Amino acid sequence: MSAPSEVAEPTALDRLAAAYGLERRYEDALGAERAASDEAVVRVLRSLGAPLEAASDAEEALRARRPRALPPAHLAGRPLPTRLPPGTRVGLTITLEDGTVARTDARVDEDGALALPFVPEGLHTFVVETSSRGAHRGVLIAAPEPLPRPEAAGFTLFAPVYALHDAESEVGNYGTLGRLGDAVAEAGGEGVVTLPLLPLLSEEPWDECSPYAAASRLQWNELFVDLAATPELDGCAEAQRLLNERPALTVPDPLRPGARHVDWATLTRHRSAVLDALASSLRGARAEALDAFLEAEPNVAAYAAHRAARHPADERDRIALRHRYGQWLARRQVAALGARRPLHLDLPLGVHPDAHDVAAHPELYVEGVAAGAPPDPLFVGGQNWGFPPLHPARLRESGYAHLIALLEHHLRPAASLRIDHVAWLRRLFWIPAGMPGTEGLYVRQEAPEELFALVALLGRRHGCRIVGEDLGTVPPEVRSGMAAQGLRRTWVFQFGARATHPCWDAPPDDALVALDTHDTATFAGWWAGDDIDERVALGLTAEEDAAEEHDGRRRLVAGLEAALGLPEDAAAESAFAALAEVLAGGEGETLQLALEDFFGERFPQNVPGTHRERPNWRRQTARPWTALRDDAVLASLLERLAAARRGAPVGPADE
Repeated sequence: MSAPSEVAEPTALDRLAAAYGLERRYEDALGAERAASDEAVVRVLRSLGAPLEAASDAEEALRARRPRALPPAHLAGRPLPTRLPPGTRVGLTITLEDGTVARTDARVDEDGALALPFVPEGLHTFVVETSSRGAHRGVLIAAPEPLPRPEAAGFTLFAPVYALHDAESEVGNYGTLGRLGDAVAEAGGEGVVTLPLLPLLSEEPWDECSPYAAASRLQWNELFVDLAATPELDGCAEAQRLLNERPALTVPDPLRPGARHVDWATLTRHRSAVLDALASSLRGARAEALDAFLEAEPNVAAYAAHRAARHPADERDRIALRHRYGQWLARRQVAALGARRPLHLDLPLGVHPDAHDVAAHPELYVEGVAAGAPPDPLFVGGQNWGFPPLHPARLRESGYAHLIALLEHHLRPAASLRIDHVAWLRRLFWIPAGMPGTEGLYVRQEAPEELFALVALLGRRHGCRIVGEDLGTVPPEVRSGMAAQGLRRTWVFQFGARATHPCWDAPPDDALVALDTHDTATFAGWWAGDDIDERVALGLTAEEDAAEEHDGRRRLVAGLEAALGLPEDAAAESAFAALAEVLAGGEGETLQLALEDFFGERFPQNVPGTHRERPNWRRQTARPWTALRDDAVLASLLERLAAARRGAPVGPADE
């Protein structure tokens, strides 16, 4: 792929690509203009259903394309665009969510649009009836007015469930997360933040433990059920035996003396066996309650059957029962978590290609392509995330039903929801199967303003704050769409830090403020420059470039030491405590801190761009989470953070 020297007259393939929402030419994060090859464009167009085999078929495919006369969804408060002739008389029916029905005759105006009456916020339906085209039904989205920004919220603490451990749980579960949430609240914080709590697809052999490659975005992870809290346990001798004779669920971490990794294979076998025993012991009122749950949630039974179908026939009944029962417990425990303390959840961008969601909705998930990211300074070949994207047109034609379901699954128990890679609400980078990331291209949503409005509406309905992860290559239209609907932004210190006074750019006042994320170095690792060395080890940065980066990082660290009143060569733990306290008293709506940063952890949970090359999604915290409460130094820091969060804003220039 090469940058074109001049803008040529659009070809038939260019025009067909534009008609399907493809951006075959774009500027990457390196500032280079890129143009996807004809082969890549043809393959993406075919995946979207365009009738062509080669670029030479584009003209005929354009002639065969029939744009809709009426849209399948629409944003209330503006005329409904149509392709009907001006003056056409139609019957217009609007049915509100509460069942109220309004019918009227209308006429298409000279611009080809229909005027719509005012409707209250909500998800409604409209029906347009014409004598020649019959009835057309669509979804009418009436978004709320953005709420005034509330007072700054307290700080939150981030930790993956599997990374947590204490005297009651060798590997964390929903009960462990709840105990951590209690401790954060007692210290004056707002609650806990965690990675996606969705089920993982892999069983035996265990080959995938990324929480961003879920088996479904409509279920919860059964492996995180607090087994000791299940009512069946007292009457199930087999489950008690399995828990009492539990094997080691973790293995030593070779790089961190005294620290451990989760042994996902052993964990899966053990907790699945306990769930099997508990499920088989179900009787009486509890069995009836499970049946009632499954009747109300038919997608759970379908999910369980999908999981069981991956196993030999003689095991399927047992495995399906385990997943039905496990989902019942997980739903109850996650709901209880959200009712107990503020719970801050994460919605991943996609699902595993073999996920139940894909099997249940094959028309919505696109085959032959994968979502990813274009080349950037860290990944010059782009990134292929491996999961199938949603089909923009078909998602809209369905009234966004699947999207609404998976959003509401997360919004019900959550105090806030992070939307991973929020730029997908406008466009997403698609890579044809078997082609490099440099051959990918962007595919636009048909009506991004509808998606932003839908997310805002559902968040408002559930009383849940929506945070968009707007890091990396983000077009300005994404942030304007977020602002228009009251979605919060994300600000990460590592990306805003600089060597010159005042050492970091002030975060937006409506942002979630964090020092790092699960995809970056930890604070201590960043302070030491470990992330630079890691990129050299992975072949992403040349050693001479790394030496220059290290020089820049040392200058930045020295500037921070001066701004924070720290001595030269300050320990990362001291720098973290000082910086966290300043940020707690500064701008931003919410401050999110990682539990591992309190412990001075230098190894990250995930190294982007790696799979088996690094032990991603396995590391436990070096200390039990209870150290926050039992260590006087850490307990004092939590008190200072809570006090700073309640006080007047203080910025680095005022230090």
